[in-house]
Amino acid sequence: MFKLYNSRTKETEEVKPLDGKTIRMYTCGPTVYDFAHIGNFRALLSADLLKRYLSYKDFSVNHVMNITDVDDKMIAGSQKQFPDTDPMEALEKFGEKYEAAFFEDYRTLNIVEPDTITRASEYIPEMQKLIVSIIENGFGYVKDGSIYFDVKKYSAKNTYGVLTNIDMEGFKDGARIDADQYEKESAQDFALWKKHKDGEPSWDFEVKGDQLPGRPGWHIECSAMSHDTLEMPFDIHTGGIDLKFPHHEDEIAQNVAGYGEETPINIWFHNGYLQVEGEKMSKSLGNFHTLRDVLGKGHTPEAIRYLLISTHYRQPLNFTEDSLKASKEAINRIQEVLYQSQGKDEDSSSITEQATKDMIQALNDDLNISKALGIMFEAIKEINTNKLFGKQVVDWISDVDRILGLNVETGLTPSLQENKELQDLLDERQKARDSKDFKAADTLRKEIESKFNVEVRDTDTGQETKKKS
Repeated sequence: MFKLYNSRTKETEEVKPLDGKTIRMYTCGPTVYDFAHIGNFRALLSADLLKRYLSYKDFSVNHVMNITDVDDKMIAGSQKQFPDTDPMEALEKFGEKYEAAFFEDYRTLNIVEPDTITRASEYIPEMQKLIVSIIENGFGYVKDGSIYFDVKKYSAKNTYGVLTNIDMEGFKDGARIDADQYEKESAQDFALWKKHKDGEPSWDFEVKGDQLPGRPGWHIECSAMSHDTLEMPFDIHTGGIDLKFPHHEDEIAQNVAGYGEETPINIWFHNGYLQVEGEKMSKSLGNFHTLRDVLGKGHTPEAIRYLLISTHYRQPLNFTEDSLKASKEAINRIQEVLYQSQGKDEDSSSITEQATKDMIQALNDDLNISKALGIMFEAIKEINTNKLFGKQVVDWISDVDRILGLNVETGLTPSLQENKELQDLLDERQKARDSKDFKAADTLRKEIESKFNVEVRDTDTGQETKKKS
């Protein structure tokens, strides 16, 4: 039985499809106003690990991820980069540039692509329909050309603060906030629709005979897109802990107020914060890193991916140079046992089968990846100690990598079994050693090591090869 912690109920619950067939899952994707940073990718990789494990458990998964291409940051960035361009065209060009970069990075980290990608700019009619419904149900109002969500009225009949326990005692009735992001202590009526400003992109919107040109607020976007693609209620909504408030709280309120769903989303899945060298990542501290920054320092996508998934998803993750080096070493250990297993056929089934069973037990308990990885490396240690290399190890690692997504086999030197030239050279070298022609054996060793990026070792049981790191 697979269980996940649910931020909505504050309990660990069994994961099972609401419709009995398919897990419907929505991920808050990026705002494409800049290159994606490693904090973005921690959230996306947490969702990817979850999705991969659901598939491993033979669940059918319908996964939707949004692209925010309309919001305060997008508009500010597009105006700065394309100052002399029509606002709508500037927004489109700006979004296309960074969306393309995002998906390039996304694929670099081997994240499984969603079944459906939704862009906010393509769902304006659905957002407007939801806003009208919220107004008609008594939870929205027009003020100075914008439309706001009436938090006080909503909280009189429903809970506002399902995820974060908001204290409504100090709430200022009628106070409004236009910013997309704000602190819990500043909770006020939030914008569903923002009135048009000169120099900004704008969409026509008629409400009860009034013309209200403008653009959507951030929070209404995910409500409309998730409802349109997955319907409600659906199974799992993923995102970083930083989105709990206000974004996800406001999503829930909009869904209840506009769609009439008492529980629009069953499980809320939130990953923990990412720190850099023990501090919050921020541009002011000079520790703000995009994925491209980290790759530019010579770190591999596999090491970055490993680091970002290796800590339990709900725990804070400290992103450091040392942890990146440790991640590379961990991958090398996996690849080394794979390499040693090429062309051999020792029986390791008692180790690999027990390891798989124990790893599944760990992952079934709120996706405990750190415990599962510990089990895997204990098994690798035992295989190495007893030299139980063979096809069973290769098959086991391949099976585990369906969950990890590290593509560890792609980094291997061609196997002895598959690479006849390497095998022939090793056989020739062994004959030279047997005939005590050590000069020829040494020449062949150098040729093998240079050509195939391996180290050749002579042991009491024969030649051993080790992939160079």
